[in-house]
Amino acid sequence: MQNKIATNHFLFFLFCLALISALILPQSATCSDEARPFDDNSGNIVARVNGKPIYETRVTREVDKQLQKFGRHGMRGTRPDLEKRLRKNALNRIIDREIFVQASQKVVIPDIDKRAREKLESMKTDLTSEEKFQQYLKARGMTAKTLMISMKKDIRMNEYLKSRGLADSHVSEEETRGFYDQRKEVFKRKESVMVSHILVRVTKDADKEDIDRARQRVEDLRRRIAAGKDFAEIAKKHSDCIRTKQTGGDLGYIKRGFMPPKFDEVAFSLKMGQVSEVIETQFGYHIIRAVDKKPAGYVPLEDVKDFINKYLQREALRKEIALHTQKLRQKAKIEVF
Repeated sequence: MQNKIATNHFLFFLFCLALISALILPQSATCSDEARPFDDNSGNIVARVNGKPIYETRVTREVDKQLQKFGRHGMRGTRPDLEKRLRKNALNRIIDREIFVQASQKVVIPDIDKRAREKLESMKTDLTSEEKFQQYLKARGMTAKTLMISMKKDIRMNEYLKSRGLADSHVSEEETRGFYDQRKEVFKRKESVMVSHILVRVTKDADKEDIDRARQRVEDLRRRIAAGKDFAEIAKKHSDCIRTKQTGGDLGYIKRGFMPPKFDEVAFSLKMGQVSEVIETQFGYHIIRAVDKKPAGYVPLEDVKDFINKYLQREALRKEIALHTQKLRQKAKIEVF
C-alpha cells in the first residue's frame, strides 16, 4: 500500500502512452509470439514473408485481442477507421515477428530441447496441477506438443536478441532524472491519508430497534479499542466491511471524495495514530484510525524511480529492436495482398 498513491499517476501516464501507441503507431517485433494457438493457418493469405504465408485468421485474432484490451479499460464500440488502423498495425507486428522468427532459426542452440522441457516443467509447477495445465492449453487452443514448439521459438528468439545486443538496456541516473523533471506535473498528487476502519452496517430498511442495536455494538467496539485492544484484530473479527475485514480494516491511502463526506471530514482531521469517535454515513457506523498522511505536492523521484527506469529501458529496447527490424525488412521479401 505504501507506494500505491505514489505510482498511480505514473501508471496512468504509461497506460495513456501505450494506448496512443497501439492506436496510432505500428509496433516493433516482440520476443515472443505470445503462445498463440496453432489454428491460424486458415482463411485468405494476406501477406508472405520470404514465401511464408500469413493468414487472415491470425490478423483477426490479433485485432480482437487489442479490442478486448481496450474494452477492459472502458472503450465502448469502435469506428471503421480505428479497426482499419488496428488491422494494419496488427499485420505489421505479425510480419515483424515472422521476420525475427526466420532470422532466429539461424541461431544454433545445442541444448534447446532440454531448455524447453525445463521451461515446460517450470510452467506446470507454477500452474500447480495437471488439470490447470490442461485448462491453460485448452484456453489457447494448444497441445503440450505445440506449446513446446512455441517455447523453442521463444528460446531461439531470446538468444537471437542477446546475440545482437537487444536483450538489455542501461538507463543512466541523468536520463531518469530528466524524464522525471520534464514530466513533473504527471507526478503531482493530492493530499491523502492512510486509514483503517471498522464498519457496523445499517441497512436502508432497518427499523429503530436494528439501528439502536447497531449503535450499541459499535460503541462497545470503540470502548474495547480505547481500553487497549488491537484495532486490526477487532476489525478482523467484527467489521462488516467485506473489502477490508481480512486486512484489519486497511483502506490504504485515500483522497478526498473516495469516501462519503462525513468520513472524509473526520479521516483528514485525525492525527497519525488517532482513533475517531463513532461516526455515521449512509453505510452505517464507522470507527476510523489514521495511520499515515501525505501532503499535497509532487511524488518524490525515489518513489517512482524503478517504474521510470523500467519504462525507459523498455522504450530504449523498443527503439533498438525497431531499427534492427527495419534492417531485416530491407533484406526480406515481403508481399502484402
